[in-house]
Amino acid sequence: MSTYKSLVSNFFSQNRIKFSELTDQVLEVTYNANNLDTISVSLVFHDDNAPAVSFRTWLGTAPEGIASLVRSVCNELNKQYLWFKFYVNKDNEITVAYDTVINESNCGTLCIQFVQRMVNVADSAFPALASFIQ
Repeated sequence: MSTYKSLVSNFFSQNRIKFSELTDQVLEVTYNANNLDTISVSLVFHDDNAPAVSFRTWLGTAPEGIASLVRSVCNELNKQYLWFKFYVNKDNEITVAYDTVINESNCGTLCIQFVQRMVNVADSAFPALASFIQ
């Protein structure tokens, strides 16, 4: 298990932040939202104990054949939400991602701030993508 994942897990537990441990490298936090009922954010820690974490959320799946149209909307969202990446993965899942560097002294605080920011960005961007989701 990553030292950083352990530190973040401890921070979440001490601050009564509900989370799930999905794998040895992934935590998940779920929030209620306005445009979506809930948004789950996965925090992916690196197995080599690198001081970095990747935040991921999936907004839904786009039907076959319209991926290029959805990519176009994602490109516009990428311009609007600096530092966040909107993309359609190989399974046609519409994904929002953010990667950052952390350190031992602030990883818990930074991770919850980025989770909350991810929820806000994903929820705000969802209406632009909603019509493309199955």
